[in-house]
Amino acid sequence: MKSLKLLTYPIIIFFAAFLYLIISGKLTFINYVNALFLINLPVFIVSVVLMTVQRGLYSPLRYSFKRFAIFFFKNKRNKLIQETNAKNATEMEEKMKAKYLYSAPNFKYLKYTLIQSTLVFLVALFIAAVY
Repeated sequence: MKSLKLLTYPIIIFFAAFLYLIISGKLTFINYVNALFLINLPVFIVSVVLMTVQRGLYSPLRYSFKRFAIFFFKNKRNKLIQETNAKNATEMEEKMKAKYLYSAPNFKYLKYTLIQSTLVFLVALFIAAVY
């Protein structure tokens, strides 16, 4: 089942690039490689950004923005105390640290998408080098 998941995305991208060439009317090999690269580029960029978010690179930044908001805006502080079910500001701060600093979001299919888009890039580079 995992091998099927790994092959689904590249097949879709190759097919989308082929359909784009058929619709545009420029059926040359170099145009196919260019279309393959340009269709895959946004997915690759989003995958890399999501990987940095998942690894927790932006967690301290999110925490510092929350701290800034609760320091300067009393209504934000009261709202956050209610949301976290904290009794006081120090308990709220500990809960914020646990939420923003010690944990990161988890994206289920990120690894597959990153591997697949990298595979499509390598195939496009190989085709361009051979051609």
